[in-house]
Amino acid sequence: MAGGDAYELTLKQLDRGQQANNIFCYYQALEFVTTTPTKAQVLAENWADQILPAILGVQPAEVLTTGVSVKNLFDESDAYELGLSESGTFTGDRDLLPTFNAYGFQLNGDNPAVKNGAKRFAGVWEDYVTDGVITGSSLTTPLDALSTALEAYVTVGTIIMDNVFEPVIIKRVRSGTSPNYTYRMPENTGELVRSKIVVALWNAVITSQLSRKIGIGV
Repeated sequence: MAGGDAYELTLKQLDRGQQANNIFCYYQALEFVTTTPTKAQVLAENWADQILPAILGVQPAEVLTTGVSVKNLFDESDAYELGLSESGTFTGDRDLLPTFNAYGFQLNGDNPAVKNGAKRFAGVWEDYVTDGVITGSSLTTPLDALSTALEAYVTVGTIIMDNVFEPVIIKRVRSGTSPNYTYRMPENTGELVRSKIVVALWNAVITSQLSRKIGIGV
């Protein structure tokens, strides 16, 4: 039986003190029973166990993960804050590019009605980049592993792990009139239009996130 709820998960990170967050969306594809107070807690803890290590695997120790925040878009009582203190695990003694540089990923979904997504992860090694292009072969394996993780379900279970939380891109609800449209996340199942992430591709060209520039971002 499908659960039908949609969740927004925020990964909270600091790159040398600069905030470098990422937001992910998951759809509860199967119902499940839990002894925890909220299903958001299950998603947060299982995501931290199953997906986060692949993100840390492309990041240096200078990038610190401080927490994971999850909320049910349709039920504000179903929310959870998971505090963490985990550093990147890609080891080296090389210099880093500025905090606004990032590894870029394109998220391709299965629903043409929803635009494809993107993610940018902080902590780029200068010596693995030449003229803005990733050239260090030792980065290829962890970047490939992260691609696989971004496509993966967050599973739930003890002996048998079920594909419960499906990685998705969620279409925002538009209101107002041109050119002053406003956008928000859906607030019920009737408003939900989603696209399952089927392919996550990393870009060999280093990208940037202006909100992470010192003096602009938090």
